[in-house]
Amino acid sequence: MVCKELNLGLTRPFIWTFIIADVSSPIIGADFLKHFNLLIDLKKKRLMDVETSLFTPCVFSNIVHPSILTIDANISFKNILSEYPDLSNPSLISKSASHGTTLHIITTGPPVTARPRRLHPKLYDAVKVEFEFLLAQGIIRPSKSPWSSPLHVMPKSDSTVRPVGDYRQLNSVTERFLPKAAEQQYLLSEFLKGSKGKKDSKPLNWSSEAITAFQGCKQALADAALLVHPSPSAPLALHKTSSEKSYSAYDRELLAIYSAIRLFRYMLESRDFTVFTDHKPLTYAFRQKSDKCSPWQIRQLDFISQFTTNIVHIPGSDNIAADVLSRVSAITFPSQIDYDCISETQQTDQELHTLIASGTSLKLKKVTFPNSSTEIMCDLSTGTARPYIPKQHRQDVFSAMHNLSHPGIRRSVHLMKQRFVWPSISPHVAKWARHCLACQKSKIHRHTRSPLSSFQEPSQRFDHVHLHLIGPLPPSNGYTYCLTMIDRFSKWPEAQPLKDITA
Repeated sequence: MVCKELNLGLTRPFIWTFIIADVSSPIIGADFLKHFNLLIDLKKKRLMDVETSLFTPCVFSNIVHPSILTIDANISFKNILSEYPDLSNPSLISKSASHGTTLHIITTGPPVTARPRRLHPKLYDAVKVEFEFLLAQGIIRPSKSPWSSPLHVMPKSDSTVRPVGDYRQLNSVTERFLPKAAEQQYLLSEFLKGSKGKKDSKPLNWSSEAITAFQGCKQALADAALLVHPSPSAPLALHKTSSEKSYSAYDRELLAIYSAIRLFRYMLESRDFTVFTDHKPLTYAFRQKSDKCSPWQIRQLDFISQFTTNIVHIPGSDNIAADVLSRVSAITFPSQIDYDCISETQQTDQELHTLIASGTSLKLKKVTFPNSSTEIMCDLSTGTARPYIPKQHRQDVFSAMHNLSHPGIRRSVHLMKQRFVWPSISPHVAKWARHCLACQKSKIHRHTRSPLSSFQEPSQRFDHVHLHLIGPLPPSNGYTYCLTMIDRFSKWPEAQPLKDITA
């Protein structure tokens, strides 16, 4: 079977999985016509596309229908073949082996999910055909599991595609293990067979193979550790961040480099290393004039220059390790929404009963959530189950959702209305998002705009002249600056080249 693209002259591609056979006349089945919504007009001899209202002419021809007989009806072992149909008509579905093994997978935290990735229209059609074929063959089935991984499409050498799952996010939360640990520990586990514990006086045959296996196990444990001994020949880098609140951004970042080098002096001395900082002005610290620095800045830069002058800028979003170490107090864990308590409160919530009796447009119905036996009153009018939140739980639910990423007011309203429902949800969420202390500290809601300057209108020429210096410009005959002069009354401009702008 090969995935091919047919050109029927209908302006859109037709990608389908065909069975290639050695026949004189190809056959397009009814499943192909049904999938792409095509109609055969026998009277007018044309093929019509219902979606685009286009058609292409066709020609009638008489052909001999080929027939293939795979089994001779007169053979003696016909009954045996009918008893085992998989021999003559094999299925694409691999049979699951029967075994008595039970897997117990321990999962903690929320399920790992990912948004679907956008595909090119041609790739989307090819992947859709491939999955519909797998679904029709019974190889795959639809799933309602909350766990999902994105789809990555890889082109094959025969111009077809191969759907691949990207499980890197799932692998990041999977418990790690030592590779081939059973093979390394097999010889050592033999010593435990028939052992009576500490009172066992049976001598051990501590051979060279056992010593090798024991050393291999220790080395595997050492290699799996996160922290290892530094290599003297490896490139060295120093990542830092600042947590001092009394200084300016430049001063506290410079102090962070100075303090870090003093702390790790025994490792950094006599070695080439790079300092990474998320404050870009520090990368020009050794190229500026000394008269721009304060005395204690000069002392710190002089100490840093004894070890390195290679300071590289790294964006703050990539400086994750340093931020985690210096802002431990800012790390918070999201609170969980107690749906069991919400379900109990719904039973006595007078506002909910009034809403149901008033004939609201919401489709309120009790829904059982996955992995839970609790029924919660939800709204199904949008196609998604949105739980109704009683009054005493609304701000807790908002905090649990808003504290994940602290979105803006409009985004918070959209986020809450998409997942929950209660009367006047928009003004409530907007008010709580506006009063969030973390958002007020880190976001600017009101921008200070300076008013335009007001000048007195001049009464004659050259009564008021605007002066301005521009540059440095590309050198021309030794001039790199310009002094511009504009008369406010007549708008007459003048420009004078300058070699420098010093007094």
